[in-house]
Amino acid sequence: MKKSLSLGAPLLVLALMGFGCNPFASVQEKINQKIGDAVTDKVLEAATGEKVNLDTADGSVSIKGKDGTSSVIGTNVTIPAGFTDEIPRYKGSSVNLASVDKDGRSVLFVEIKDASIKDLTAWYEEQIIAKGYKKTSTNEVTEYYMAEFAKGDAGIGLLLVSQKDGDKETVTAQITYSPKGN
Repeated sequence: MKKSLSLGAPLLVLALMGFGCNPFASVQEKINQKIGDAVTDKVLEAATGEKVNLDTADGSVSIKGKDGTSSVIGTNVTIPAGFTDEIPRYKGSSVNLASVDKDGRSVLFVEIKDASIKDLTAWYEEQIIAKGYKKTSTNEVTEYYMAEFAKGDAGIGLLLVSQKDGDKETVTAQITYSPKGN
């Protein structure tokens, strides 16, 4: 009886694994994902000469340049260290790209759902002007708004683009900051 149990248990495990009940499958997937990410990191690093970290689990790519640049690309990514506080961040926006270079120039791409371009134009202008900037140029059409702001040598560029799907509106915002003008 003992012999049949000792043979039966491994056969049962193998049978279950063969029928999609492999308790190690998710672990193996994560290992394969990490290996794939590491290989892709090395390929991108060789191609760009920069430090690259691809994370397919959260869909982000981080790039750290030898010259002090830092960029993160993905969906709802974390803003990198050293990013300016001069760019206002709308609550509830999803960050798709955040980049800062060694000179402090910063770029932020965000997506904002269920907010109108009209309301966001007013909000961003108010926030930027409250930081001491003056609007130096504007270009406005129904689907987009573009403006530049200046404070001393520093500059902020703002681009808002609206996309409508029925009565729902999504706005993509690109905000750039340069400590030495646009």
